[in-house]
Amino acid sequence: DFTITHNSTTAAGVFSLLKMHGVNAELITEFAKDLTWEKRFKTLNDQIYVWGKQRHRMWRVKDHVDVMVTDSPLLFGLIYSKKNPDCFNEMILHSFNTFDSMNYFLLRKKPYNPKGRIQTEEESKQLDGEIPTMLYENNIEFEAVGGDYNGVNYIAKQVLRRLGKKMEISLNWED
Repeated sequence: DFTITHNSTTAAGVFSLLKMHGVNAELITEFAKDLTWEKRFKTLNDQIYVWGKQRHRMWRVKDHVDVMVTDSPLLFGLIYSKKNPDCFNEMILHSFNTFDSMNYFLLRKKPYNPKGRIQTEEESKQLDGEIPTMLYENNIEFEAVGGDYNGVNYIAKQVLRRLGKKMEISLNWED
């Protein structure tokens, strides 16, 4: 199984809940964010390299875990690789389809944090509009979920249900 979100906070929350339920899961973090922290901005323009490194992070654990949770799905290569050849986009889709995926589009619920990002809030919101379009155009099933603790609980519950497990622990928010 493979669960996709596009937010590191949600991915970390889902991963944490799955681990608390005894699921053999791995959190696959965003390679592009590593480059951003290292200020390797030129490298971010080489989307074939960035995508390949992200795919490798998934490939190396694919046969060792039951669930991978990521905040940087392979399909993002279709969003960020607008200048690359069609054959690259075909490879992205082919590679994505080798995984059994559960895809979630997160609706923003918390303030934008520019740390570790190269996009402005406006650019990030523009990408929010492009992602569902890309998913529809490629016939990728997904579900829109709130990007808050309720969304984390919902995604974790769906994954656990698919694994035949019951959700016994959830995130709660109390004032």
